Amino acid sequence: MTDQQNVFSVSDVKTELAQTHGRLVIEGVGELTFIGPHNGVIDANHTVVSPNHQGKGIAGLLFKALVSLAREQQWKINPTCSYIAKKLESNEALQDLVAKQ
Repeated sequence: MTDQQNVFSVSDVKTELAQTHGRLVIEGVGELTFIGPHNGVIDANHTVVSPNHQGKGIAGLLFKALVSLAREQQWKINPTCSYIAKKLESNEALQDLVAKQ
């Protein structure tokens, strides 16, 4: 049996926004949640991918969708999720999105 290639793209990510929180989700596959915005800052607090889809780049797709949404909304990101923190820290071009403490 061979591993199936990832068939998802950023366009498969659904954005759900409420007044105090939001999530980026591929139903049944993975999600990234955040609190806010508060004063133009969101707290990206959780990223999870179902066990059947781990290692297929799903978290990376959710992260790309987060970056696009933050730029579109002119939000800064406070990355309390360790995955989001590492992704932001490792990319110099994204430092303008990081909320200053």
